[in-house]
Amino acid sequence: MSRIDETALASVPAAVLEAELVRRAAEMRRANRSRPSQANGETVRNRGPPIDIVSNEDIEARTVEAFCKAFQISRSALYAAWAKGKGPRFFYVGTARRISRKAGEDWVELLEAATVQTVTEEDDEAA
Repeated sequence: MSRIDETALASVPAAVLEAELVRRAAEMRRANRSRPSQANGETVRNRGPPIDIVSNEDIEARTVEAFCKAFQISRSALYAAWAKGKGPRFFYVGTARRISRKAGEDWVELLEAATVQTVTEEDDEAA
């Protein structure tokens, strides 16, 4: 921290100093409220359970966002596949589109079947 010049500080009106102290105190309260800490002083970053506790077998239907994350594709790629009639089957829950686990597995099988599987000796050596 830089050292405070006492002569410069003396020339600042008391009301300005008080307002600055109030502003900093409020800022610190906001910071403490948004980041709760544990008893040992560590900041709690996520209050929910770790995501990897839920295995893929436990999920029967995914949102579009969760499906894209699980299959590592972009939303635009998924919607483009649906536009071409080549995307996974889906259903609606209210207005939300869902993709079942079975539909995702079937879609991957179709993609694998449509992909020419060729392996050369160079590929075997690289692996």
